[in-house]
Amino acid sequence: MDAVLHPRPRVVRIGRALGEQLGGERPGDSALSRAGRAVEEVRVAGPPVGRQRGGQDRAGVGVSFGPGQHLWKATTMRGRLITIEGLDGAGKTTLADALVPALAARGADIELLREPGGVELSERIRTLVKDPALLVDPRAEALLYAAARAQLCAERLAPLLDAGRWVLLDRFVDSSLAYQGAGRGLGVEAVRAINDFGTGGLVPDRTLLLRVDTATRDARRTVRGEAPDRLEREDDAFFAAIGAAYDALAAAEPARIRVIDARGAPGAVLAAALDGVADLLPSGT
Repeated sequence: MDAVLHPRPRVVRIGRALGEQLGGERPGDSALSRAGRAVEEVRVAGPPVGRQRGGQDRAGVGVSFGPGQHLWKATTMRGRLITIEGLDGAGKTTLADALVPALAARGADIELLREPGGVELSERIRTLVKDPALLVDPRAEALLYAAARAQLCAERLAPLLDAGRWVLLDRFVDSSLAYQGAGRGLGVEAVRAINDFGTGGLVPDRTLLLRVDTATRDARRTVRGEAPDRLEREDDAFFAAIGAAYDALAAAEPARIRVIDARGAPGAVLAAALDGVADLLPSGT
């Protein structure tokens, strides 16, 4: 199979069935490139005019359908999205700060972002949702988190992933499923729906779920010495519901969500996290 180009190829769309095989979304939709290998364009070209030369074109694959007809698909490598989840005090920030240089040393071109936040609009929403002086309805809270997430995806996440970069994200959709879906009692599927809309269906390549007991969480939050934000002031029943929701999500998606015992020393947690993403690392690392 030779990758071929024609001076005047006609661009065609892939049918729904083939699109689903390639990643579950329509070709050309930016979400497809985030769901699997990117499909940039598909062309039916005339008789071969020669192989691609030089480094100016993207890599591609060609399939011959008979005399004079060739399907050519240009592709581009996609980045990886790694998320860290867990209850407040589980050690997400500590792990993120250590994991970025560790992954960079193993060949990943990686950037660290947080939620809610990462871009100006989302950082402003972060200030609102964490303010203990504000009365925020649970539905409004869920929508604010989804809005912050939508802006982050459009402004930073999608461009980084499309450029082949790795992103380590402190919290993502799973947080809303657990906190607003279960903790606030809005329903996991209802919250999932608004976040699917906001993110275009973006799903992490791997999620590291930090599991820790209540005593360890409380001790770490005390050492941190910060005043609790609006959500951190909730009662034990709220956090118990969130913890149970996280466990249910991990049980439903074991290939994506890797549960890590976060009670140990930072070095042990880092080692477990690296083991949890080892299969995604560039070959030879």
